[in-house]
Amino acid sequence: MADALLPLVKTRYKASHTRFLKMLDGLTDAQMAWQATPTSHTIAFQVWHAARLEDYFQFRIGEVVAAVQTKLGPARQIWAADGLASRWGLDPKSLGWNEVGFGMDDGVAAQLKFPNTKALADYARRVFGAADRTIDALSDTQLMTPMKDWAGEQPIAGYIVEYLAHTEWDIGQIAALRRAQNLPRVMA
Repeated sequence: MADALLPLVKTRYKASHTRFLKMLDGLTDAQMAWQATPTSHTIAFQVWHAARLEDYFQFRIGEVVAAVQTKLGPARQIWAADGLASRWGLDPKSLGWNEVGFGMDDGVAAQLKFPNTKALADYARRVFGAADRTIDALSDTQLMTPMKDWAGEQPIAGYIVEYLAHTEWDIGQIAALRRAQNLPRVMA
């Protein structure tokens, strides 16, 4: 059973990244920054948060499974390596746990100013590509490697499911924000 399930989990995880990026097609900077209420998250926030969290995840896998670094090079977060908090004028102290948006006050999150759509989408594409390569670098045995992170200790495969569910939740948030702006549905 595990022989069939683990490749399916990998495939679904990577497909969620493709679906996520499709949600951004054709969005303007104004649509990305639109808010339903003064404390509502924007599409830009959802993009940053989803990409930032996946950036952290692919880095953590590289830390835990040395063989991934052997295949792909040293583990690194694109966010930190490119100094994006500074380049984008964001205060790392205000960005929640590990600068991924967890635990942020909604009012603070609502006031964040992100770069243009192209820059955010580029960051998401780069992160999702790195995450997909990281997942592909794992053998089925390595998928069962224990990893301790925000949801406690569980096999990396369990975290892949956690992150897949989170990305799908963010897709739903973006879909709702698109519809609230009377933008067309995206069939991903």
